[in-house]
Amino acid sequence: MAFERNTRIICTMGPAVRSVDMIRSLIRRGMNMARFNFSHGDHEYHGEGIRLVREAARLEGLPVALILDTKGPEIRTGQIQDGGTITLQNGQAIEVISEADAKALYGDEGVYATAERLTVSYGELAQDIKTGARILIADGLFSLEVTGVEGKRIFCTVTNGGVLGSRKNVNVI
Repeated sequence: MAFERNTRIICTMGPAVRSVDMIRSLIRRGMNMARFNFSHGDHEYHGEGIRLVREAARLEGLPVALILDTKGPEIRTGQIQDGGTITLQNGQAIEVISEADAKALYGDEGVYATAERLTVSYGELAQDIKTGARILIADGLFSLEVTGVEGKRIFCTVTNGGVLGSRKNVNVI
């Protein structure tokens, strides 16, 4: 009786795995499913990654399934100018506002997140949130407590700070 492996080894294809040689190495070590996270990168970027996986699988003579993890609707923080980071200090006050509303109120520079103003992708957040709610950022690594809402502006206190980069996921509890 031949042994049939039912376990699958899934590897997420990211910037560290962008060569046929690296992917071949993963296949030789047991990878049989390649995951592409469409929350990061565009179709062209992932198309090239898929081409690399197919080429590596062909050279190794082994099948590799493709998983396309498509992004659903989600709220993300805005861009930080020049791809930088901002530092959020515990106890500091910060305004949260949609990117569109920030641009309307503060001009083109307003769309960038700063340590004083965090922009988000969801335009209706101020209508859907209440004082006392918590905003979790980057899978809960950062947290804000909502202290007030005025129109389209949400006022918060940082309860768990740190160094924040661009386009992190946002959840409200």
